[in-house]
Amino acid sequence: MHFLIFILFFAIACSNNDSGSDAPQSQQENTQLEVLLDRSDVIWGFDFLPDKRIIFTERSGHLLVWDPNQNSTSDISGLPPISSSGESGLLDLELHPNFDSNQLVYFCYSEPGRTIALGRGELNESTLNNVQKLFSANNANSSSIHFGCRIEFDDAGKVFLSLGDQNEPSRAQDSNSFLGKIVRMNDDGSGLEIWSSGHRNVQGLAIRPGTNDLFEVEHGPTGGDELNIIEQGNNYGWPLVTRGEPAGELGQSAPGFVDPLASWTPAIAPSGITFYQGDLYIACLRGRQIRRISLDGSTVTNQEILFSDAGYRFRNLRPGPDGFLYFSTDSGELGRIVPSVSSP
Repeated sequence: MHFLIFILFFAIACSNNDSGSDAPQSQQENTQLEVLLDRSDVIWGFDFLPDKRIIFTERSGHLLVWDPNQNSTSDISGLPPISSSGESGLLDLELHPNFDSNQLVYFCYSEPGRTIALGRGELNESTLNNVQKLFSANNANSSSIHFGCRIEFDDAGKVFLSLGDQNEPSRAQDSNSFLGKIVRMNDDGSGLEIWSSGHRNVQGLAIRPGTNDLFEVEHGPTGGDELNIIEQGNNYGWPLVTRGEPAGELGQSAPGFVDPLASWTPAIAPSGITFYQGDLYIACLRGRQIRRISLDGSTVTNQEILFSDAGYRFRNLRPGPDGFLYFSTDSGELGRIVPSVSSP
């Protein structure tokens, strides 16, 4: 059964480069979080099928579809073996831009041995058929943290995939390793190239509509979470340059490394991001909030903290076909932001 969390939409103006915890309240609108589905596992990624059903991942290794007409959830079989512990498991999910004709579902996961991989399969009712592994980082290790694993298609049908450093910071500066990188490939896995380097744990990717601007967010060590625009060949510094603690060997900024558009200390643990009605929205795990970021080109002009009273670790965000902004959480909620019922 659907239920509503009635909550004032608190919009707290923040400075461009801090958490804004002491900023005054600037705006207050009546909106609410409508929870459509309430489960217990981390809903890491989700997307919308043409028939208005929602396909989503649970980090423990389940791929599911929720039918709003029946309010029922069904499992999708056919996934490859998945290693699930700590931050590893079945992570992001994205439908191919031509899903209507090819039925392709892309998913990021950790293989046995905890290696980051990208797979795809053809959705046929309750089964993934012709499952292929398009990419593997080939870096099995014992770490269960910093997997990254966000997927984003550009307008040309190229696939971007983020990879965390898997708790091996030096790999982010190693050109022979995929860890701590964002890679780009064709939709069949061919044409693989390292697009950018020097990343710690990228959990959000989004292309600004009408442009080729690829935005990302990543976790810093202790503080120093970042928002960046990603450009081919750029190095974003980790672990040599960071605004978190402990300080990088080269400090907070250095020649040859790209400074972030914004950074946050204390940490907000940014996860999924999306553009909605002209602004960038960030699902935040720490602070249990959604951030709305206003941009003028590549300049952050304003930040607002939303729904910090809801108590959720927000994991992902995506605009829905009905025009509402949808969210998922680490405690298994899937829902949307809707207007409040007017007071009499």
